[in-house]
Amino acid sequence: MRRLHNRVNNDELKHRMMASDEARTTLSFYQYALIDDPAGFRDEFYLGLSQFQTYGRIYVAKEGINGQVSVPDAQLEAFRDYLYCIPFLSGIRLNFAVDDDGKSFYKLKIKVREKLWQMG
Repeated sequence: MRRLHNRVNNDELKHRMMASDEARTTLSFYQYALIDDPAGFRDEFYLGLSQFQTYGRIYVAKEGINGQVSVPDAQLEAFRDYLYCIPFLSGIRLNFAVDDDGKSFYKLKIKVREKLWQMG
């Protein structure tokens, strides 16, 4: 099975991101939905998003999903198509960052939480 987390040193990932001239777009999304198996969904979603060089922070819980991500501009349409092929994400509103240099994230983290909106 493929690795479902990044194994490269954080400092190296940050250095790579800052040195890259690849145009990226930062966006956010959330959707309330019943996710029966958040851990299983997380693993499938991680593999799916990795093919588009998606970086960011996404939380998955039984009640839905909340994410902030960065996607290469060249992959943006394919990323959107991938999201829309997931039934509860079909047509999801994507909120694009206004002031964005595309260097907002340097790796993909998808965490399973008990609740999406936790205090503290």
